[in-house]
Amino acid sequence: MPSRVTPTSLPDVLILEPQVFSDVAPLADYLIDDLNGIAVPLDDADAVAAAIRRLLADRELTERLGAEGRRFALETMSDSASSTRVAQAIVHAFGVQT
Repeated sequence: MPSRVTPTSLPDVLILEPQVFSDVAPLADYLIDDLNGIAVPLDDADAVAAAIRRLLADRELTERLGAEGRRFALETMSDSASSTRVAQAIVHAFGVQT
């Protein structure tokens, strides 16, 4: 079992699947332990297995993490949210109104 866990894409979180992820940047910048996923130490296969067992044993946790992951992704990772951040960065950097 690989111990470096990385969500593969935005659709992974949009389909209400909770994420098990290595607690390293940039993953830890948008996946938050026990809010929209479960963080595990890098290269710790036992922690990955324990996180998966935890999700399999707790349907309510699985549903909550999946729903929060979708909400967070839609608010922060969608094309619209990205466009807004780019526009804000342009205004901040150059003082240009978009």
